[in-house]
Amino acid sequence: MAAMQIAAAGPGRHDLTLVVVDDDPAVLDVVGRFAARAGFQPVACAGGMEGLSYFARRRADVAVVDLRMPDVDGIEVARAIRAADEACPIILISGAATIDSAIEAGKLGVRDYLTKPLDFARFEALLASIRGQAAGRHDESLASMERRRIEEVLHRTDGNKAAAAKILGLSRRALYRRLERYGIKAN
Repeated sequence: MAAMQIAAAGPGRHDLTLVVVDDDPAVLDVVGRFAARAGFQPVACAGGMEGLSYFARRRADVAVVDLRMPDVDGIEVARAIRAADEACPIILISGAATIDSAIEAGKLGVRDYLTKPLDFARFEALLASIRGQAAGRHDESLASMERRRIEEVLHRTDGNKAAAAKILGLSRRALYRRLERYGIKAN
């Protein structure tokens, strides 16, 4: 079975992807619906093999992975996620948590380890925190993209700010503010 998107049932933007990997269809449904209400676009992977397949081809903004699955365990899925994307927050969930699995999860940099049945207040707070951090990373990456673009245009115009402002579609005043904000020195 291929990973499937769960219909977004909540308000707001669903620009961040949350992949839930679990062999229990009820958990996939409940976590997916909850994630949608929290503003994520949920994707369901029915088991560890499907999760490995998904993360071999794509990335996610957050992964919720069951620890115990019959085909591939959650630690192996977490290792694959971490190998593909060091920044992806991973939340392990389990009905049978052990000290050893918690230690292994910590070594992998797992963001949190939740027990089943899920404490949805804690899960909601965790998702809100991850969403806020992702927004900060997004804002930071947009700023760095803008800075690189300004530097590139200034280089092409040999530091001519008026010409650079025109190419960038900015007023000279707006360009000067950005130069100051980003600490860019232009001739």
